[in-house]
Amino acid sequence: MNKARRLCAWALSLAMVIALMPVFAAPAMAADAATLAGTINVFAHGGTGTLTAVAGGGTVTVTGSVTDATNWLALDIDAGVTVIWQADYSGGLSNSLIFINGGGIFEVAAGGRIENPVAPNSVVRINGSGTVNVTGGTISSNAGYAIYSNANGAAVNVSGGTVQSAAATYAIYMTTAGTGQSVNVTGTGLVQATGAGGAVFAENGCTVTVNGGMVKATTGNAIYAYGAVNILSGTVEARAGNAVALCQGYTLTVSGGTVQSDPSGYAFFFGNGASGGSGVVNQLGGTVAGNMIVGGGSNTVTINGNFAVPSGVTLTNNGSGKIINNGTITNNGTITNSGTISNYGTITGTGSISGNAPINYYTVTYNGNTNVGGTVPTDSGSPYAGGTAVSVLDNTGGLVKTNYTFAGWNTQADGNGTYYAYGATFNISADTTLYAKWTQNAAPPSGSNGGGHSHPANPGSSFSGGSVYTKGGDAGIIYIVNKAFSQFSNVMVDGKTLALNTDYTSVESSTKITLLPAYLDTLETGTHTLRVNFKDNTYAAVTFTVSENPQPITPAMPVNPFADVKGTDWFIDSVIYVYDKGLMTGTSTDPMLFSPNMTTTRGMIVTILYRMAGSPEISGELPLAGFTDIDESAYYANAVKWAVLNGIVSGYGGGLFGPQDNITREQLAVMLNNYARFAGIELPETQAYPGFNDDAVIAGYAKEAVERFFKAGIIAGKPGGIFDPKGNATRAEAAAMLMRFIEAA
Repeated sequence: MNKARRLCAWALSLAMVIALMPVFAAPAMAADAATLAGTINVFAHGGTGTLTAVAGGGTVTVTGSVTDATNWLALDIDAGVTVIWQADYSGGLSNSLIFINGGGIFEVAAGGRIENPVAPNSVVRINGSGTVNVTGGTISSNAGYAIYSNANGAAVNVSGGTVQSAAATYAIYMTTAGTGQSVNVTGTGLVQATGAGGAVFAENGCTVTVNGGMVKATTGNAIYAYGAVNILSGTVEARAGNAVALCQGYTLTVSGGTVQSDPSGYAFFFGNGASGGSGVVNQLGGTVAGNMIVGGGSNTVTINGNFAVPSGVTLTNNGSGKIINNGTITNNGTITNSGTISNYGTITGTGSISGNAPINYYTVTYNGNTNVGGTVPTDSGSPYAGGTAVSVLDNTGGLVKTNYTFAGWNTQADGNGTYYAYGATFNISADTTLYAKWTQNAAPPSGSNGGGHSHPANPGSSFSGGSVYTKGGDAGIIYIVNKAFSQFSNVMVDGKTLALNTDYTSVESSTKITLLPAYLDTLETGTHTLRVNFKDNTYAAVTFTVSENPQPITPAMPVNPFADVKGTDWFIDSVIYVYDKGLMTGTSTDPMLFSPNMTTTRGMIVTILYRMAGSPEISGELPLAGFTDIDESAYYANAVKWAVLNGIVSGYGGGLFGPQDNITREQLAVMLNNYARFAGIELPETQAYPGFNDDAVIAGYAKEAVERFFKAGIIAGKPGGIFDPKGNATRAEAAAMLMRFIEAA
């Protein structure tokens, strides 16, 4: 039986044990220390020997010896009472021997032993926010759990002595019913499973810390966890199972100690028993003696710190497994990768990597380079996979510098690197910073007047036909310089780079520039500065005027209500379409803006799909009890309810839906695909799917949707033959996909 099936068998066995466990209400034997001590002293255990309890303040010390007890002790320890167990006690029937209620403390000290050899239940059960301290002695079970908790705030601290189970269950079992639980193994403490079960099972909300001592299992997992696991020192060992098995929602920090496993198991199993699980590794150091694996089923491991693969150790990333490295992987062993490794950090070391090569990602950062105003652009597509063609942004934030004019970007602050104008592309192969390039302004020639002026660095430039444009006109503004278009670096108005054939026209051998009417109509009335930068670092600058048309203009239908959506924009038809359908609205009303380059959130897209379905009435509470980030009063609340009920969306896990998170291009494709299934929409196949150059980066759950929507002509790629699945979908892209989707349906 392979390891994954063996784990499922263990999980099934545990579930059956829990389901069959009898539930008893423990007799209320005591509410204070004195009464509790008196009750213990007269307890008819039915075995051989005597228990002696002495109360002092809020503490009860129990000594003596009892063997073969036939009556279950069922000792209730309430808040404010501490029981120090120094007795040797063995026996009981079908229920737990010790019940710890809210705030009670049970301590097994040196010389103490408490054992339930036959009952399928636990020896110690924590029902309230109680604590078990094992400073010496032993808590032992041969047929069930040694310690079991389903209580908020429960704590098990093993600093000496032993907690053990010889059953097919776990020695310590902390369930999902409790939050804020902890298991701490320190000093010389030992938690062990000598039978077919494991040592520590910690579900959601439980933190396991090993800072000394030992946690070990003969057959099962030493630690199986859903929450935080911290290994600072000590030893975690598995003879046949996994030393540390991490399911989902976990956080792992290993700064010291030893984690070791037999070759039949793993030192670390990420995503054990989970499909689509995810977790975070803050640090993986210490001594690792055993292999590591990332399970298939789209399990994701995010590395945020140092992660060591020592010599002689193999890290296997299975099939659809994903490793996202934001930190440093030091590989002195072997990495076998049949899944995806997305490297945003560093991979170093002398080891080998076989299978799929890691995909390196690089950032593009813009720097104002001593600007005094405005903001630097932010590239929403960054970071990019290596080799991606990156388009250089314009001065979208209106950077300014006194007595200087923005003239593009350079890879060095001093301007001695590679120059890029707006719209230029480069293939990225390293983290790149683009610095604003500034050219110093010269004073206008003395005696210049009206209609603009030519810069002295390029005399002989002039307007042809005047320097005033009236909005709504058929002819633009023509400016003639004394250098041919082939010598142009870029053309700018008011510090912003213009797009050739969209904002202005010129041809290779011509010295004439024509500012197009469609562009001039977008400018505010008043005086503007036109600047032509040349490749020899000279330039010509003039001013021109835009005035209002005194006659009203009858707009073409349909009306474009948005000030930031131009008639030449590739997305104008899509924007007006979704606005007219009531699917998307503006981001402000004064002025009326659509914000086409703004990213779109998961909450926005779910709301749009809800509107497409006619905003059906939703009753009842959220059908997603685990979502902690959904406010019932939020605009998207009903949409999320509807979408979850109809199988259109799901959360991230860990109680999160992420309504404010930017939606990625692959997530948008998946949501639309799920909506198509819900609505019974059959999409046409108008073209073959050739695949994208970054297909390997597309999540497994999204591949079907991306291929289906490409074949239907609803989605397209980006320059360089990539789809950019992790890139954020802008409002313009979302509008375009929605229009194509509706028209294809």
